Amino acid sequence: MDYAWFKQQKEALGLKDKEIAKAAGRERSVVNKIINGAGTFSQDRADELAELFQASRPEILYRLGLLEHGDVVREERTQRVTLEVVFPSAEALTGMFVGMLEAAGHPQIADELAPQLAQLLPGALARAQAAQAQAPSGGEKTFAGEGLQPLSTGRHALPPPRRM
Repeated sequence: MDYAWFKQQKEALGLKDKEIAKAAGRERSVVNKIINGAGTFSQDRADELAELFQASRPEILYRLGLLEHGDVVREERTQRVTLEVVFPSAEALTGMFVGMLEAAGHPQIADELAPQLAQLLPGALARAQAAQAQAPSGGEKTFAGEGLQPLSTGRHALPPPRRM
């Protein structure tokens, strides 16, 4: 553990042992001993410590002696971003799907299928986002269309989505 870094950050940020103790889930007296070189913080509170010490989680893990410097650099290059999205109206989505189906050479089913697609899109995207959030990290690719059945227009059926 890089005791000097934690001590320097504590002083530079004007942190009190009580604040650090709360973030670390430890007693104030234990935090004082850790900062002065006896003991270590637990990895399970790295997010709270990162926020308090104004550092990234990888930096905290590195300072705790749990990551190599190269791992810190690799982990800090990526960042998950969540944006709130407002969907267009069902009418606008229907128009978009009509245009796409016509451009794909399916004008005969566009008027019937487009409203179905417009209705299904928001729920499908929400399920895909939830599945992605639950998926293990590590570069595994998921396909949001897996398990979907072909959509039927009564007269025609489109095949299920293909992997790209």
